[in-house]
Order: sequence, then C-alpha cells, then structure tokens
Amino acid sequence: MATGMPTKTVNNYCVYECISTLQKEVRRGNADHAMYWAAELTDSGLIAHVLSRLEVMAQEDIGLGDPQAVIFAAVAINKARDWVKKKNDAYWLALANAVSTLCAARKSRHADEFQCVIRGRRKRGLRLEIPDYGLDKHTRAGKKLGRGMRHFLTDGAVLENVVPDRPYKEEAEKYWIDDYENPQPADKNLFGDVKAPEEPDEENRYAKGY
Repeated sequence: MATGMPTKTVNNYCVYECISTLQKEVRRGNADHAMYWAAELTDSGLIAHVLSRLEVMAQEDIGLGDPQAVIFAAVAINKARDWVKKKNDAYWLALANAVSTLCAARKSRHADEFQCVIRGRRKRGLRLEIPDYGLDKHTRAGKKLGRGMRHFLTDGAVLENVVPDRPYKEEAEKYWIDDYENPQPADKNLFGDVKAPEEPDEENRYAKGY
C-alpha cells in the first residue's frame, strides 16, 4: 500500500479489510458484495488501489480458468483508468464490467501454485541442465556442434499441443533449408555468428520467421 493511504473508508471500514474482502467475494463469485466493496473503496478515493487489485485477481484467481475473461477485465480496467484521469464518471461502468467479469469467470489458482512450486524447488537446490535440444543453430554451442537448419527443424522447432492444420509446414521447411544452406548475398547476415555466447540472434532470427 502507498504511504499516506487512509486506513478508514468513508463509512469507517478498515481499508485493508475492505480490499481483502473484495478479493474474497470475487473468488466466491459474489458479484453484488464484490461491487459493494469496490464502490466503498472508490468512494473513499482509492479507485487506483481497486483497479490494481482487480488486475492481481485476474492473474491470481482466474488466469487459465477463463483467459477471455482476463482479457476483457484488463480492457475494462485500462478504460476505467483512462476515464478516471479524464474525470469522466463513466469509469464506474468499466469498473462494474471488470468486477462482474471476474466474479462470473471460471476460477483457477494454477499460476500462484505453479510459481510457488517452481520457485520453492529452486530455493531448495533444484538445478536443471540445458537439454541437448536447447543447443541449436541459435546458440554458439549448437554452432560448434555443426547444427544448422535441418537440426533446428527436427529438434529445435519441435512443438507439443499442436494445432492440427499446418498446410504450409513442408513447403516452408524446404525454403528455410534452401535459404540457410544456399544463402543469397542479401541473406548473408541471417546466418552469421550469434551476437553473444549462448544467446540467440534475436534481431535476425525473426527476419524470416526463424
């Protein structure tokens, strides 16, 4: 919380308890109560804190449960901020949309649990090794192993959970291999050394979709 923030709302509630309760009501899908606490805080001059907390809720309590709700809520929150700056009372509409959307959304705590577990494992000594497929033509180690476009297409570019329809795959791979193995003068810079050891040549790798 920002220094100097009031500890009591206009109706003498504890600010911190209101913010906490707002999130609990969103988690439970209690839209009427959630909007009540959002309005109480807003009427107390704390709309910025309400919007910030709603953004956290979208990632912490919804996330993968309802990605479209997260996107719509983010749009509404940004619009509310814009209207607040312009002193346009229409920000109440955007605030209501954000609260309603997050309350109605399918919930997921995956992100919070996921980050907690991975960070917890690292803190307790987990150290992963770079896998062989990480060493492709975009890294210095991969170049030393003589790995080029063919290796990249068979190992480095492997996908899981693939959208079934890939009508351009075979033709694209043919062009990529040909351009890599037989570069024209204008393409020379695409296949030079990487900028730094173990780092991808990001500026050039996306020039032709690599």
